[in-house]
Amino acid sequence: MMKEYIFCSVKFNKYSKSYYYLTNDESLTPGDYVTVSVNGEEKVVQVVDVKRYTESEAPLDPNKTKFIEGIYKKNNDQEELNRIYTFCSVKFDDFSKSYYYLNDDLSLEIGDFVYVDVRNEPNIVKIVDINEYSYNDAPVDPIIAKHIKGLYKKHNAPISTKKSLISIPPNEGIIKEDINLEGLFDCLDELECEVQDVLTEEQISYFEKINDITLPVQYRQMLLIEGNGLRIHYNTPKDSVFKGEIHFRTVSGIKWNKRFGNNRLAKPFMFTEAYDERDNNLPYPQFEDCGRDEDWLPEGVCYACDHKYDCIHVDPSIYRDNLYTPFYNGTLELLYAGCTYSYHLILNGPFRGEVWISDENVRFNPYAKSFKEFLEKLCTVEII
Repeated sequence: MMKEYIFCSVKFNKYSKSYYYLTNDESLTPGDYVTVSVNGEEKVVQVVDVKRYTESEAPLDPNKTKFIEGIYKKNNDQEELNRIYTFCSVKFDDFSKSYYYLNDDLSLEIGDFVYVDVRNEPNIVKIVDINEYSYNDAPVDPIIAKHIKGLYKKHNAPISTKKSLISIPPNEGIIKEDINLEGLFDCLDELECEVQDVLTEEQISYFEKINDITLPVQYRQMLLIEGNGLRIHYNTPKDSVFKGEIHFRTVSGIKWNKRFGNNRLAKPFMFTEAYDERDNNLPYPQFEDCGRDEDWLPEGVCYACDHKYDCIHVDPSIYRDNLYTPFYNGTLELLYAGCTYSYHLILNGPFRGEVWISDENVRFNPYAKSFKEFLEKLCTVEII
């Protein structure tokens, strides 16, 4: 008689595909929960099918197939099936999708920050929803769902009274903003240029008031005289790599009634010289150490911190769409050039009125000494 092998088809959750494991336990039936090893980590899975195969009929080579480690729970516990389960929907940051965790603490509320385990490491996440489910209606199998490990911070905990963790050194330099308006838009005369409607003095002043800033003179003049945003048709030279193609370069205007979050425009521009993370001597300003670098701190602590948008540890690439990071404090984005490149008008400090180019959190370097020079480069430089 040919040798038979018992193959169990298992699922890691009810939405996953099934995987085959071997077992010598003849008592296993569909619905049972068993443990398997995945990259050295023990996982609980549910058996969805059990069949016997000869070696020639087997779905996988029996000599290369992993075995089930053991039984976690038999599928005959009516108490488990009749229970009501409380699930918390949580996020790892403002832009992540939601994940479900079981909750045994009835005091938890939406907005609280809690600990969860991810690959056996503690992470801090935010509760965005709480709901009760029966066993059959639960979004994740309650038997194998992970549990919230504990409370990190209540949503209504006192907010830090510190304005910022960043301390910009006193500005001893002289602000040398170029305020010359003569020939400001001459570079546009030879090119086709689409313009948005100009803003009124009242609209510009309102934007400055609600954001607690004064716009650099040359950029302000564009909004007032030329248009609230420009779309420049740039004809590349016929002998260039682009072979005379028409390209568009768009200079952003402002939404005159928009107040930027976290008062970001009014905060000090944080760099005192060009920044390149590949340089060992990073020109970061001095800042109070919030402890994020301590080994014991879990992932997500920045997300739960009162200074999450005002701390050097926040990765700019995560918050690029809203620019909620100190990396861009005191700047206004003028042009997004695609990929990771963007151009920013400096609003305060010794570099006020200059335009710097950013490669997200990799580099941030001076590009033009004035808004006028920035426009001239847009009109004449082949690749920006």
